[in-house]
Amino acid sequence: MLRHVVHAALARETSAKAVAPTGIREVLLTGATGFVGRFLLRELLRQNDRLIVHCLIRAESAAHGVARLRDALEQAEIRGEIAEERLRVVPGDFTRERFGLSESAFDGFCEKIDAVYHLAASTRLVLSYADIGEANALGLCPVLDFCIRTRLKHLFFFSTMAIFPEYFCDFSREYSHSRIEDQMPPDLANMKKTFPLGSIGYPWSKLVAEQGVLFAKAAGVPTAIFRLPQMSLSSSGYTQSNNFPARLIAAAAQVELTPKGFSYQRNAEPADTVSEICAAISLNPDRQFTIYHCCDPRPPYDEVEVTEFGFYWQSVPYRSFKRSCQAFGDSSPLHGQWVLVDHFAPYWFSEEKFGRTLPISDRAIRKDCPHPIRWPALLVRHARSYDWIKRNREGWPYPIPLGHLDFDGLVGRAETYADRMGVSFDRTYPVWMRTGLQHLVEALNSPEARLQKTRLSHIVYGLTRALRNNAALARERHRHPEIEREQITQPIFIVGINRTGTTFLHRLLSRDSRFWALKRYELTEPVLPNGEYSTVAGTIEDPRRAYAEELLAQVSHA
Repeated sequence: MLRHVVHAALARETSAKAVAPTGIREVLLTGATGFVGRFLLRELLRQNDRLIVHCLIRAESAAHGVARLRDALEQAEIRGEIAEERLRVVPGDFTRERFGLSESAFDGFCEKIDAVYHLAASTRLVLSYADIGEANALGLCPVLDFCIRTRLKHLFFFSTMAIFPEYFCDFSREYSHSRIEDQMPPDLANMKKTFPLGSIGYPWSKLVAEQGVLFAKAAGVPTAIFRLPQMSLSSSGYTQSNNFPARLIAAAAQVELTPKGFSYQRNAEPADTVSEICAAISLNPDRQFTIYHCCDPRPPYDEVEVTEFGFYWQSVPYRSFKRSCQAFGDSSPLHGQWVLVDHFAPYWFSEEKFGRTLPISDRAIRKDCPHPIRWPALLVRHARSYDWIKRNREGWPYPIPLGHLDFDGLVGRAETYADRMGVSFDRTYPVWMRTGLQHLVEALNSPEARLQKTRLSHIVYGLTRALRNNAALARERHRHPEIEREQITQPIFIVGINRTGTTFLHRLLSRDSRFWALKRYELTEPVLPNGEYSTVAGTIEDPRRAYAEELLAQVSHA
C-alpha cells in the first residue's frame, strides 16, 4: 500500500523539485506534543531563526491545539524557550486523507511546506501488528502523498532502534557478540524469532514504515531516517513516567527489590540531546547519509548503581520480583506490562551482556552533525531526573524512593569496590577510617543535623564516591609501587569552614610554579581511567576535566 501511494502520487502529477536544505523555510511537524516532538520543535526554531514550524495536532480547534501544545511544553519546562511567533498549530490527523483538512486548505499547505518531520506514532509495545500497524505503517500513506503532491518535500522520518532484536534485548545472551553497523537493516529471521506479530508489533510497524520511506527516496523524495533510542528523560531532568525504564525503576522502588541482572545504565540517551542532533543533521546541506543511529555508544565515564544513592534494594530472581510487584495489583508500575516483561526478562536481566561500549555504529551522526556531539554524563542525567521527579511529586504517578544513610550499607559498597579493584578491604579501609565513617553517619542521622530527607541520596552518593575513589587509589598504588617511593616534603594543609578565605589561599598557592596544588577535577576523579598519566593527565584532553565540569553544573542546577 505504501508503494502504491508513491506510484499513484507520481503518476498523478509532475511534482516540482524540492528546495535545497538551505532554502527550507516552512516545515510540518507531527507528534509535537509527544516526548521527543516538543524538544525537536524547540531545536528547529532555535537552530534556524527563519524557520516557521506548522504543528499538526489532533484537536477540536486551533485554540484547543495551542492549549495542548502549551501544556506539553510547560510540562517539559521549555515553553519559555519557544519562539511562538514562528509557530503555527494546525488541527488535523496525519492518518486521514488530506490530514482531515479541507481540499483548499490542503492544497495551500502543499504549496508552502518545504519539509516534513514525521514523529507521530503509537509507542505501545504490547500490541499486535494488526492493531498498531494501522497508525504506524499505513498511517504513513497520507504523509507520503503529501510529500509528493504539488512539489517534492524533504521527509525526515523518526524510526526506532527497537527494530533490531539485539538492541531490544540489550545485546545479551545470543546477541552478546552482535554489532549494529552503519546503515544496516535488521535481520528478519531474528525479528521473527524475537518479536511475535501477535503481541509485539511495534518494531514491525516501524520497519514497514522505513521501507515505505526508502521506496519514496528511490522515487526521488529527499529523505532521512532517524532511528531513535529508548528514552525516558531529558538532560534537564524532565522524565516521562509511562516509558518502560521509568516504570521498571518505579516498580523496583515500590517493592524495594531488583531482579538479578538489573542495570541502571539501560537506554539513558536524553531526548533533548537526540533532538538537537536530529535537527542539526536535517538542516545540514552537506549531509551524506540516509539512516542515522541516534545513540551514544561510548562507555559511560561513571558506572551508576542504585545502591550508590542509598537505595539498598535486594537483588532477587526475576520470578520473586514479579510476584512482589503483582502483590500491589493495578497500583504496580508494571501492571499490564507482564506480557512484555516475561518475554524479554531472560535478556533484560541477564548477566551475559555486552561490555561497557555499546556495539552500535554512530558514524553517520558524527559525520553529518555540523557541530561536535556532547552527551551528558550518565550520573548527571539520572541525578537531574531524580531531582525533577521530586520537584513534581504531585504529578508523578509512582512512589518516589528516598535514600537511606546507613553505615552497614556504605561498608557493603566499600567491600564491593575493594573486590572489583582487586585490593585488600582492611588495608584500603582500615579500622580508624571505618570508625570515623560510622561517627559521621551517626552525626548526620542525628536530629541536630536537620538533614532534608530528599537530599539524603546526594549525601550517600558523595560518601560512596569517596569510598570508590579510595579503592581506585589503592589499586593504583598496587599497580605503580613507585608511588610509595615519592617524597612529599613540607606539605601545606589548608583547613577552615566555608567563606573563610580557603579557596582564595588555595588559588594563590596554585599560581606559584614552586608548588603543586590539587585541581578540582583531580579531587572529583583522582584516577585517570586509561592510566596515561605521563601524556594525558593535566592536559586539555584529560577526560576528568569535562566530567568534573558536568558534576559541578549538576550541583548548580540542583
